[in-house]
Amino acid sequence: MMKRIREMLHDRKGFTLIELMVVVVIIGILAAIAVPQFMGQSDKAKISKAKADLKTIGSAIELYYTDNGALPPEGSNNTLDANALQNYLKTIPQDPWGGNYYYDKDTNYGHVGFTLKDGSNKGIYYPPN
Repeated sequence: MMKRIREMLHDRKGFTLIELMVVVVIIGILAAIAVPQFMGQSDKAKISKAKADLKTIGSAIELYYTDNGALPPEGSNNTLDANALQNYLKTIPQDPWGGNYYYDKDTNYGHVGFTLKDGSNKGIYYPPN
């Protein structure tokens, strides 16, 4: 009888349900650790791109001011007027979250910022303080 049990165990193919469950749990734990770290990197990359875009747009506004003695006009909904900056920027980029950069020249210096993905008006302004 023992010989027959050994032969049955030796001839078995595949995994038991317990072995499969252990593998699924281990994969779940690894995913729970890894996914949030990758998500944070994506947001950091978007913020870096937005900062680089703002520096480029800010430089174009400074060149416009140097050439014209005034800040460029605002477009609709406080966006940048692409026609005013066409000699300084090939195209006005969209922010990394799919929205538009906004431009507010009602201050003494004018500033450019972007709306974060949560829809708040917090942003990065050019020139930085």
